[in-house]
Amino acid sequence: MAITREKVIRLALGQGGRLFPALAGRLAFDLFCRTADPAKPGKGEAAAIARAAPVMADAHTVRIQTSLGHVAVHWFAARSPLKGKALVLHGWRSRTDFMAKLVRSLTEDGWAVAAIDLPGHGQSSGRKLNVKLGVEAVAIVNESFGPFDFAVGHSFGGVVAVNAAVGGIKGFEPVHFRQIAVIASPNSMPELFQSAGRRLGLLPRAQAAFESRVEAVAGNPLETYVMSEQLKRFGDDVLVVHAPDDAEVRFADAEAMASAGEHVRLVSLPGLGHRRIIGDNQVFEALKTFGQLEPPIAARAA
Repeated sequence: MAITREKVIRLALGQGGRLFPALAGRLAFDLFCRTADPAKPGKGEAAAIARAAPVMADAHTVRIQTSLGHVAVHWFAARSPLKGKALVLHGWRSRTDFMAKLVRSLTEDGWAVAAIDLPGHGQSSGRKLNVKLGVEAVAIVNESFGPFDFAVGHSFGGVVAVNAAVGGIKGFEPVHFRQIAVIASPNSMPELFQSAGRRLGLLPRAQAAFESRVEAVAGNPLETYVMSEQLKRFGDDVLVVHAPDDAEVRFADAEAMASAGEHVRLVSLPGLGHRRIIGDNQVFEALKTFGQLEPPIAARAA
C-alpha cells in the first residue's frame, strides 16, 4: 500500500505530538500557512491565467516591500466615469488573474481597482500566508493607493478585508472602507483550525499548541477571529455573497455573518459553488447595486 505525503505528515505530527506537543503545534501552524508554489500552476490554473491575459494587460503592476519580501499590486483604471477606488483580494491558492472578470466588471462600473496578489500567491514573493501577512499587505497598499471606498474579498480574501477593517491584527490600525463585500468566505477561524487539526492528526496538547500560535503571531487569541462577531464592530455596509452548494465553505457561514446586524446584507446565489462564483454576472450585478448605496469617500468630502 502506497504511503502518501499526507499520511507521513499525520504520522509524524501524531507521534511527535505525544512527546513534543509544542513543537508539533508550531510545525502544524507552519504547514497551515504554507502556500503552493505560484510559479508552478496546474493545467487548469495555467488555462485560467491565459484567459485572464487581456484583462491583466490593462494593469499597471508594481511591487511593494513587506516584512517578508514584496507583494504585487495590479492597478486598473476605471473604464467609465470614476465612482471611487476599490480594493480586490483573492482567496487561498488563487491570484488576481482568477478575479479578472470581477475586476473588469468593477472598472466598467466606474471603479479604479487595486488588486493585490497576497503573499505566497501570483506575482508576490514567498510561500507563506496568514491573516497577519494579508492585513500587513492591505495596510501597506492602502498607504500607497488608498484610501479605498470599497473592498471586495473572495474566500480567504474576505477574511483579510474584514480583519484589516476592524483592526483584527495587533500593531495595525484599522483600514477604513466605506463598504465591504465578502464572497464565499469562512466565518470562523476556530472551526478552520479544528478541521485542520483533525486532518493533520493532532492530539489534544498539540492542537492547543497549534491554536496558541495565532495569538503569538496575530496578537489576539484564536477565538476572537469569528467574522459574525467582528462585523458587529464594522459600522458601515457589508455584502455577503454565497452559494448554498459551496462545497468548501458552508452556506451556514454566510448566514452567521448576516446575523451580525442590519448593516449586513446576504445574497444567496445557488449553483455557483466556491470558485465559479467569482466569475458570474449575478455577482457583478450584486456588487454594482451594493456599490451605489452611498456616495464615495471623495464625493462625501467634497
